[in-house]
Amino acid sequence: MLEVCFDLSVEGLLKSAKNKFLGNDQGRVLSLAFALSLGNIADFPDFESRKEVFEHLNELSPWRDEERMYLEKQFKNREDLFQLSKTEPVRLWVDKTADSLCGFLSIAELLYQAESQVSMVFLPFWEESEGGIVCYKGWGEVESQRLPEYLMQERKLSQTQLQSLSCIWKTLQRENAPLRVFLGGKILGVDDCFYDHFILKRLTKEMRVSELIVSTLVNFDFSIGDGFIAQRIHSMIKDGQIKLIQEDAENFYQMVICKKSI
Repeated sequence: MLEVCFDLSVEGLLKSAKNKFLGNDQGRVLSLAFALSLGNIADFPDFESRKEVFEHLNELSPWRDEERMYLEKQFKNREDLFQLSKTEPVRLWVDKTADSLCGFLSIAELLYQAESQVSMVFLPFWEESEGGIVCYKGWGEVESQRLPEYLMQERKLSQTQLQSLSCIWKTLQRENAPLRVFLGGKILGVDDCFYDHFILKRLTKEMRVSELIVSTLVNFDFSIGDGFIAQRIHSMIKDGQIKLIQEDAENFYQMVICKKSI
């Protein structure tokens, strides 16, 4: 059984659970972490096109060199999935994050062409616990020992369903919006300023860019990375919505900013 996910942290979770909790088979765990909720997807799976998106997302990040390194590995995983899925069943781990849903839609055509045996485990939006209701943002927040509990919700995907999912992805590619979000039970294309209101809402005082990024990620249930938020902050500084108090020529994340007074 091939275990497939759409986030690097979930890859680690599945690998740790593979032998202990998920049947002890020898199938691989493959991550397809292409951040497909962001940027140009019209040419996907073209490597150079996705590389440009990653370079733009990470150009302000102090960790940009490290983040670029794994993109080639993700494309290799995609190639491996196509070949291996012809003879091995595939289990997809999908959650409500836009990257996961876009990743899921993007491989439907690949799995359809390979005539793969495919099943999916979708993380529920919420579940009951002793303390009340628990809401997970994604699979990365679930303890590895709990993964077998969710296998009861595993469902098979037919060739017809894969073909239908592929059509949804092709529609998103034709639209090629700058950003995709999960809203009203659907993946929708929106403008790249979609999250600006929420970012500004956390800018309540003078603070470093890094503080605003962390505050936004912690307080809102968004499946976007720090690189995208940094780009939006940079754009709002240029547009005059955010005021730059203290520059840092070497590290954008260390710049001090505040909301422009009205």
